[in-house]
Amino acid sequence: MLTAEVFGGSGESCADTVEGFILPIQDPAISMDTDIDYFVYLRTEDHAVFATDIFVTDGHDQLINNQLVRYLSNRGQFHVTSSPGSEVNPDMLTGNTGECPDVGDGQARRFLIIPFNEAFPNPNVESTTVEITGYIIAHPDISSNLSLLLIQALQ
Repeated sequence: MLTAEVFGGSGESCADTVEGFILPIQDPAISMDTDIDYFVYLRTEDHAVFATDIFVTDGHDQLINNQLVRYLSNRGQFHVTSSPGSEVNPDMLTGNTGECPDVGDGQARRFLIIPFNEAFPNPNVESTTVEITGYIIAHPDISSNLSLLLIQALQ
């Protein structure tokens, strides 16, 4: 982030500093990783929980902070914590912003939580594949690899 001192027409300082702007990321790249890629529901009250990390780098393979990323999935919702009752929010800034203290530079973490009835709207289906991906909001054409997660119901 850049800051600048603002001067008036006669050279006097009008303000100490003002927030400038964030330099654009050059040649952005995004990758995604999940802690597990398989889940078995033992009971209909269960929730599948997948910790999902996004990493943003630039053209020099440097991890980049303060990039707003969005998570997408064809099942479930992305939560701030691993608790099913936690806030739903598919967006997060990369880097340790204090929201999720366990993330490092260039990293964002959300938890994909899928209740049983959302995983299997058809009770005759015993397994399905969940697709997840993410992208940089300022660069919607830059998306992560498509991750496939297998979920099954123990019958």
